[in-house]
Amino acid sequence: MVYGPDQIAVPPAEGPGRLAFYETFPADEAYLESRIEASRKHGGRAQAVVVNGDAAEVWLDETTGDLLLGWTLPGKSEFLVANTADFTVAQLVKSAESVSDCCG
Repeated sequence: MVYGPDQIAVPPAEGPGRLAFYETFPADEAYLESRIEASRKHGGRAQAVVVNGDAAEVWLDETTGDLLLGWTLPGKSEFLVANTADFTVAQLVKSAESVSDCCG
């Protein structure tokens, strides 16, 4: 889990076998947007999903298997980075909903 008010200079190890959870206070989607742009550059594509009744997108980078899901809760932004080796899109959404239920 990574907490921080600013962009993270050196992200934790990500990839197969890892689930990274990022959270910012106050809500700030700048880091999420930078990750989406990186996914786009690799040919990543968005898939529409719903997290606890709210529309969101999971970004899938098929070259690396990265899955990226971001959402906003009152006063904070959260996102999960996982890999298709470990999670389906549905499983990642379910994980996001459990974070929201637990800590929202």
